[in-house]
Amino acid sequence: MRGTFRGVFVPLLLLVLAALTAGVVAYGTNAVWAQFPHGIEAIVWSRRLEWPLVTLCLILCIVLLALIVSGKRRAWWLIGLGPVLALFVHRFVTDPAGGMTVLDNPNFVASTEASDLTDEDYVVGLQFGDAAYAYPYAVLFEDPVVLQSDHEKRLILMWSPFANRAVAQTINREIKARDLEI
Repeated sequence: MRGTFRGVFVPLLLLVLAALTAGVVAYGTNAVWAQFPHGIEAIVWSRRLEWPLVTLCLILCIVLLALIVSGKRRAWWLIGLGPVLALFVHRFVTDPAGGMTVLDNPNFVASTEASDLTDEDYVVGLQFGDAAYAYPYAVLFEDPVVLQSDHEKRLILMWSPFANRAVAQTINREIKARDLEI
């Protein structure tokens, strides 16, 4: 009985850990986490640990493959790699947020000089510090995350075009645009 448990435990542990790391890579940088108390920190850490987690996941999958090729485990354990592959495909191939970028201190012009905007265009307006900012929907659709600095204060604006909702929150200087690339 003990040998059977060990025969199932090792490949199952490898698959569970591989799926967890692939899940963090696939969904860890999703903007939905920002609504939770430590969501932005989770997004930042998921982004910073993305490639080490990819490496760990690949190592776990290779160890499982080595167990199968060596004849120590049966080939049907390969079925467990399907969800891991699906998570990677979702993250790197089909993720709709894959092409979105983060704007860091975008340039602004006076409303009288904004020739690209008409009176009918929608904007997200916000008061930050002593200045008022207007972010056009057309810009936010391409770059839904904006980091804005005003002297010693810093703000993050996240906009969802599908929910037509914007969330703004003050942040510290440690968060960089490259950490939030989706």
